[in-house]
Amino acid sequence: MFFYLLLFLVSAFLVDFGNRCKKSQGFIIIAIGLMLPVIVATIRGENVGKDTLEYTSMFNSFMSLDGLQGVLSVINTELFFIVSCYIAKYTFGIPVVFFCYSFLTILFAYLAVSKFKKEAPVWLGYLLFLFFFYSSSLNIMRQMLAGAYMLYASTFLLEGKKKKFYVMAGLSVLFHLTALVAGVIIYLIYRISNLEKRKRALGFMIFYMALIAGFLMVDVMMRYLGNAGFDKGAAYTSDSTIGSSLISVTDVLYSICLIIVSYESMKKMWVRKINPNFFFLASVACIVLFCTGYYNQWLSRMAYYMLAFACIYLPLIAMSPKLIRYRSISKLALFCFGFAYWFYLFVIAGSNLTIPYYTNSGVYFDF
Repeated sequence: MFFYLLLFLVSAFLVDFGNRCKKSQGFIIIAIGLMLPVIVATIRGENVGKDTLEYTSMFNSFMSLDGLQGVLSVINTELFFIVSCYIAKYTFGIPVVFFCYSFLTILFAYLAVSKFKKEAPVWLGYLLFLFFFYSSSLNIMRQMLAGAYMLYASTFLLEGKKKKFYVMAGLSVLFHLTALVAGVIIYLIYRISNLEKRKRALGFMIFYMALIAGFLMVDVMMRYLGNAGFDKGAAYTSDSTIGSSLISVTDVLYSICLIIVSYESMKKMWVRKINPNFFFLASVACIVLFCTGYYNQWLSRMAYYMLAFACIYLPLIAMSPKLIRYRSISKLALFCFGFAYWFYLFVIAGSNLTIPYYTNSGVYFDF
């Protein structure tokens, strides 16, 4: 526990310190801060992250075959994984794959939160990202990279640069196929949140109904796939003969908190840099997607794309001019908010088996 906590705090401190220094010096300090969690992810052992062993097995399969056969052995993944395997094959092996994924995940997350450095503390948004997603990135590393990438891509949409968002959203399939679906949802949320006042209420109602209909359709689709004999590991449902339901109470509780906070922000206009309706709709989509874990674990992970916006929006609320008297308390509250999520979900519940920490050379940390 303390190994990860110390890692998060030191990394966030260096990021904050670097942003306060001169440009040349600050760049080096920030780079060191970002590389700390990247290095830890790179040298992790097979016991860190439930799927790490699977990725290692896929890489070993790729290594054992030549040319097209090697590509075909990992063809069910995305292009970036294949490219990183090629680089790893001719360099230092599987740690290179982990490095490529962790480096880009941390980099895109930092770039996203730093886009709003004039309005909110970068270190706080970056620290929230570490609390929410770092442990998951040691497990579902492909989808976490896609989540950080889409968070960064969405900042261009929030700035009104739609064409740049379209291009980046299209390229997201290089990292994970779910990112393209998330991009469509994010764009719909953006369009509805920017409707004129008279049409906005109708847009909200249609959005709610679409989410409910989609949630119910997932039940029908997953039961059909399970009964048709498809991979039952992918078709978790409430039917005990097919699989098991998977809902994280922590995720649902935090989604409810985000809905309440975003609703207050929307009504009281705490944030003006980003359309306040956007985060509210993203929070509603977040809880519905998390609840699809009742039917399908793969779909519930789609909620991470929506949860990621909290790393940008919550620090903006904390630094709102309307809450100027409570800024110190707000920043402390957000730190505790992120810490509690990580501590319960990953330390106590042991989600994704990322604690304690092992290196690939056998060094073990459990303090």
